[in-house]
Amino acid sequence: MSKGSLTTKQTGEYEIRKAMLEDGVIDCIVNMPTKLFLNTQIPACLWFLNRGKNRQRKGEVLFIDARNLGFLVNRKTREFTNEDLAPVSYTHLTLPTNREV
Repeated sequence: MSKGSLTTKQTGEYEIRKAMLEDGVIDCIVNMPTKLFLNTQIPACLWFLNRGKNRQRKGEVLFIDARNLGFLVNRKTREFTNEDLAPVSYTHLTLPTNREV
């Protein structure tokens, strides 16, 4: 979705987002860089939803900032390397399992 989906206060969108947070179905949101998708130059965000979210993590949403990852192939296109993707891909393995950490 466009990055505006995180902050818009238009009727409907705000209420849907609020309900999704209250219901605990949002697992993770990843902020993506500009020029990553061929049909648009604007930054996007990926929403990962999980209806079967672990009760211990209910109320928690993982935010990943990937805005500075990747390299420009040309002035209109950005790509990720494996080195760019590794920290994002393995984030779930490095999360603390204990809330006191």
